[in-house]
Amino acid sequence: MRNILRVLVSLLLLLILIQLAFVLHSFNGYRRGLSPSDATTTTTNTNTNTDTGPSLFTLMKRRVLGQVRPRKPDENKPESRRPPAPPPPPPSVSRRSSSSGRRSSWKNVNALHTLSANKTTAEGVTVIGEVEEWKRKKFDYGPLQEQELLGQLGSSTEIPLCPAIPPDLVGELQVEKTSPTLSVQETGHVELTPGGHFIPYECEPRHKVALIIPFRNREEHLSVFLYHIHPILQRQQLDYTIFVVEQSTSRRKFNRGMLMNVGAQEALRQYPYNCFIFHDVDLLPENDRNLYTCSDQPRHMSVAVDVFKYKLPYEDIFGGVSAMSVRQFEAVNGFSNKFWGWGGEDDDMHNRIHNAGYLISRYASRVGRYTMLTHKKERPNPRRIRYLHEGKKRFDTDGLNSLKYRIKDIQLHRLYTWIYVDLLVD
Repeated sequence: MRNILRVLVSLLLLLILIQLAFVLHSFNGYRRGLSPSDATTTTTNTNTNTDTGPSLFTLMKRRVLGQVRPRKPDENKPESRRPPAPPPPPPSVSRRSSSSGRRSSWKNVNALHTLSANKTTAEGVTVIGEVEEWKRKKFDYGPLQEQELLGQLGSSTEIPLCPAIPPDLVGELQVEKTSPTLSVQETGHVELTPGGHFIPYECEPRHKVALIIPFRNREEHLSVFLYHIHPILQRQQLDYTIFVVEQSTSRRKFNRGMLMNVGAQEALRQYPYNCFIFHDVDLLPENDRNLYTCSDQPRHMSVAVDVFKYKLPYEDIFGGVSAMSVRQFEAVNGFSNKFWGWGGEDDDMHNRIHNAGYLISRYASRVGRYTMLTHKKERPNPRRIRYLHEGKKRFDTDGLNSLKYRIKDIQLHRLYTWIYVDLLVD
């Protein structure tokens, strides 16, 4: 019996020693940042470590007080239990990271914050139809901010830059000289925001274009022009707005150059455009490869017009349709304000361009082709020849820096922005 008791006591003592050894080993593993199960599986690796560390009492005290520190990395021992963290992802490019100004305020979020039809604001701007509530003082198209708008479009903000040559161009076009009414056209252009503004969403547009039309008493031509031009500009993936600048009914003759100066100044008040297209309302492009963009030189676009048998009337012509960057237009001081009546302002602009050190570029005649809508011919300005000869003396004092006008009304139609203006004389 005594022998049996001795054996049982010995076994009990052995079990107690084993349990104490297990507890001690577990705390050593915990001190090194391992769980108890990890400590048991790595016994063969930790037995060779001669650093016994703090006592069992110290470890228990630290654990109770929350002072157990994670294991410091051992330079001599590889980390076999924990895989290395993956590298950080490359930085993403924001959709609008390179944009400036108030671009987001123009974007097409038709379901947001509509105003009642034909509401006149405190600034005298009449808003036609359903319009985003983006009116702020001084005709500022806020208050939708960039992040709010992108939230409506989805979480992804990465889009590619539009290609230099748009992929959906068709080339030669069948020109129609008739069109549906403006009200019918408006129902078919849900992609436009009020004011006739469009931004492609499949890519980041390369050009911000203000297309400026000097206008008076050409309503039928305007309907045909808008019906024809919007699909072309959208296939060209432009960020664009059409401005119709109408001279108020007065006894003064039509001043095309002054109206284009007004359109340029008013456009830049609303949006950071970098390109102006000055466009007669009676000219329809016959080829959508005639890109409505600006380059490093001013461009004469209406190279071949049907009424001129698709030939240049004379080499120095710059009328009809022309493209100038904002920098180029400001460098030549805009158009002259002196040319009342038909003719002269485009030839004066030609002289200003060369005086500023630029050259006039043109597309090939097979691309820059236009159809002219029939209209009554204007009476020429008898003083235009004298103004042309004296023009160089006035380049620095006659133009944008001498422009005087009074805005009578601005309306944001679905297809275009209408600016009604009184032209003032010194």
